[in-house]
Amino acid sequence: MESKPLTYEEFTKIYSKVPKVNIEVILFTKGGIVLTKRSIEPCLGQWHIPGGTIYMDETPEDTVIRVAEEELGVQVEVIRLVGVITYPDIRKQGYFAWTIGLAYEVKLISGELRGSYQGEEVGTFEKLPNNMIKDQVKFIEKFYPKLI
Repeated sequence: MESKPLTYEEFTKIYSKVPKVNIEVILFTKGGIVLTKRSIEPCLGQWHIPGGTIYMDETPEDTVIRVAEEELGVQVEVIRLVGVITYPDIRKQGYFAWTIGLAYEVKLISGELRGSYQGEEVGTFEKLPNNMIKDQVKFIEKFYPKLI
């Protein structure tokens, strides 16, 4: 497990009071969109777009590069900011934080796809799997309707 700037206790204390800004990494391969299956809460067991919290003094683009390496084991190039994902469904289910995700489409530069402790299973999909985080499905419907 990689080193984090906050303990879990600090993380929950802070982000239960202020919004948490995440980066979501949208990567396409020949097999389709790359998703990982959550190995931790929230949304344990659901497929999702890999993502992570922006650290202090880290640019969104730097976070994209870090998250792709940490969660997928690959090096990527940022193509574009696609849009913003909010998570009202997860919040209604009792998650302590209000997460705002900046979704970036990326291009694979090098590396072999692998998971992480957050999402051990990695898959590529031409159509979205049924067991996917609903808030992300709504986002994909808007920006990548061919995956629905």
